[in-house]
Amino acid sequence: MRAAALALLVACGSPQSASEPAQQLPPSPSPSATLTASARPRSREPDRAEVLAFCERYRTALEARDAEALMALVSKKYDDDGNTYDTLAKSMHRLMQFANQIRYEIRYGDVTTRADGTIEVDYHYNASFLTASGWQHKVADAKLVLERRGGDSFAILGGM
Repeated sequence: MRAAALALLVACGSPQSASEPAQQLPPSPSPSATLTASARPRSREPDRAEVLAFCERYRTALEARDAEALMALVSKKYDDDGNTYDTLAKSMHRLMQFANQIRYEIRYGDVTTRADGTIEVDYHYNASFLTASGWQHKVADAKLVLERRGGDSFAILGGM
């Protein structure tokens, strides 16, 4: 089972390459530790696969030019360099009307949980937008900041 988890991390874009030596995994918890862990509240740290699955929803909604689906992924508390949820919603609708086609490729990097419980997702993107004047391209490193919603869901706090 551990080999499958490691293969999943590598397949999801873990920065560790196949040529690097495998990292030692910690020993399995004792049955009593497992029972204690399962009795804990749902504030567990999210695993990489569930965070990246959420990020893929963002990427596919962007490629589909679906402003409503994109905004459904955004927290009402969104704040990124003065851009709020409301300003983002207005600019997102304009952008989706401006672009005739969007291609958005992502290579995921580190997924870390901050002390305040928010989650940072480092990624590198290659974006292409087909507009009336032709294809526009942008390549850059970026970071999404997420909060946990109820259950296993997330919302984007910053980085769009």
